[in-house]
Amino acid sequence: MQHFGIIGKSLKHSFSEKFFSEKFDRENLNDCLYREFEIDNINEIADLIKNNKFLRGLNVTIPYKKEVVALMDFISPEAVATQAVNTIRIERRNGIRLSGYNTDIDGFSATLETVPETISMKALVLGNGGAAAAIKYVLHDREIPFLTVSRNQSDETIAFEHISDAQVAEYKLIINCTPAGMFPNTSEFPPLPYQLIGSKHILIDLIYNPKITIFLQKGSSNGAKIINGMKMLSAQAEAAWRIWRDEDK
Repeated sequence: MQHFGIIGKSLKHSFSEKFFSEKFDRENLNDCLYREFEIDNINEIADLIKNNKFLRGLNVTIPYKKEVVALMDFISPEAVATQAVNTIRIERRNGIRLSGYNTDIDGFSATLETVPETISMKALVLGNGGAAAAIKYVLHDREIPFLTVSRNQSDETIAFEHISDAQVAEYKLIINCTPAGMFPNTSEFPPLPYQLIGSKHILIDLIYNPKITIFLQKGSSNGAKIINGMKMLSAQAEAAWRIWRDEDK
């Protein structure tokens, strides 16, 4: 039997167990099981892996994507560049060896492929956490200029309250990498001047639960094209699966 799973502080929002359970049934992978592991502290991961001897891989979600990096024995070049890990491969040949990867990069790349017009846009990246790191990696790789928007102003970010009308007009690709609006807090949304968003904007939300957040609703009501996080979920999950099942790694 091979076990896989996801770790996070709270997993009420997560569809990962549903995604992989359906995949295992569809592909007749009867030796595979996917589980959810809510942990209060990243240091709990060591005992979790030690006590679940069939565990071969983990997905990582909020708020541990950056914290888990220090616990890896190996991290991929992409994970090094983003300093964020969302996929862990567990090997037990001679003791326990943890390898960290960032398949959010695969997920967001697949999302952008559905909207080729983004290649000529500039982007506002809302949030500065582990997910945002992968999004910025992809934007940089595709030479799409971006600004990072966060709660606090810094040398590398602008605060939400300091977004200017000119910036909203110039940066027509807006990507929500924050948990604002994610189940169960579905009434929340990033504080933006939504009245300035129009039909030439594209709004992407990494959230997939609910399918349409208030962030996306507000954009759609003003004529913007909207995309939720379902494509990113499936693409990053399939990339994680390839990593877990690659016997040559």
